[in-house]
Amino acid sequence: MGVPLIKHGFAKIIAKENTPQRIFGGVVFLSGIFLIIGLFTQAAAIAVSLIIIASSIIMRRQHPRSWTERFIKLAIAISLILTGPGMFAFDLPL
Repeated sequence: MGVPLIKHGFAKIIAKENTPQRIFGGVVFLSGIFLIIGLFTQAAAIAVSLIIIASSIIMRRQHPRSWTERFIKLAIAISLILTGPGMFAFDLPL
């Protein structure tokens, strides 16, 4: 889940969009990095799930991603929130 988040977040950061989109892109980018290295796993998953929910509500029909892709990413983020980091993570569960 981290690699697609890094790719999508970086694209938002370098795009010629308004400031809130770039800030959310930065949060998604950092969350992807944190998920890959296993640092602040649950906090990153909470941030990603809130951004997915907010963008799905705000964008509705104009969202560039399909609803299945958003639902799968949301399910992964919620499972990371509930189960916490794995055995090889640098942080402890909340």
